[in-house]
Amino acid sequence: MLDDDRLRQHARSGRRQSLPRWLFTLDQIKPTRAIIQTHILGDGDNVFLGVATPGRSFTIVIYIDHNMGTIVKDAFTVELPVDEVVARTAQLGGDDETIQDEILLEDAAAKIHDAIEHGALMIEPYETDSWPLCKPLVQWMVRLLPAGGQG
Repeated sequence: MLDDDRLRQHARSGRRQSLPRWLFTLDQIKPTRAIIQTHILGDGDNVFLGVATPGRSFTIVIYIDHNMGTIVKDAFTVELPVDEVVARTAQLGGDDETIQDEILLEDAAAKIHDAIEHGALMIEPYETDSWPLCKPLVQWMVRLLPAGGQG
C-alpha cells in the first residue's frame, strides 16, 4: 500500500515470521467503479469507489466538501459492493437534493487526489473518527486508478 519505495523495500526485507495468506493477494485488489453523489447546491460530493478483492467486494465512501475549499472531509469503508451501497443510500436519502451518476475512474482519481492535496494545505487538517485514518487506503486505491482524469 505504500507510496514510498524505500519504506516498501524495508517492510519486505528481514522478515522471519510467515505472512498471512491474504497479503499475497494484494496485487489482485482493484478499484472497479466510481459513482458520484452531488448535492444540488454544490456543497459537497460523495464519491463511492467500488473495490474488488479475491472473493469479495467493498466500497470506499469519500466525502469531498466544497464549502471548506474542496477537501476530503471524511472517508470510510463499507463491506458491501458499490451497487448495493449506492442503492441503499438512494433509498435512505428519499430527497430530490442529490444527483447520482457514474463517473470515469480517471475522473474519480483526479477529484479525490485534488481534494486530498487541498486538505494538506490547511493549517489545521480536518479530522474525523475515520479520516485521516482511512487516508493510506484511499491514496493506494487512487494510485491504482487510471490517470488523466478531470478533477
